[in-house]
Amino acid sequence: MNSTVKDIANKLHASRTTLGLLGIPTADQLDADWGVYYNVIPDSPANCVALLGSTPPPPATMLDKAEPVHEDPVQLRVRGVDPEMTFALAEKLLKHLYTLAPFDITSGTETVSYLGILHGSGILPLGWDERRRYTHAVNLRVYRRRTAT
Repeated sequence: MNSTVKDIANKLHASRTTLGLLGIPTADQLDADWGVYYNVIPDSPANCVALLGSTPPPPATMLDKAEPVHEDPVQLRVRGVDPEMTFALAEKLLKHLYTLAPFDITSGTETVSYLGILHGSGILPLGWDERRRYTHAVNLRVYRRRTAT
């Protein structure tokens, strides 16, 4: 299946105007104000949104014997120079992600149905880093399953 964090990063990128983000930076956009990254927290820019994945538990088999539902843990981190702004953006992104599902992502001959994106925690303050940037995090549970194409 597709990478969960990459799919969600692409959905945030597609909504960048609504959310006030600049999207996934290219090599010449490393100074973008609110770049969206996945599987990495870059040293710069100071303001960024990162989606980090971890090892998911085994899929749960549904009673109808359909394709198993996967619960993927994802952490959303918002880092910036202003703690109030990072909190506000984390809250805005959390609300946006909650309303995204259900949606499908097709890649080649495979379609993955995203059934829900739920928060597994509130917005957590992670504090200041050595460069005086503040980070807030939200733990998410992403439910998805492969569907027939």
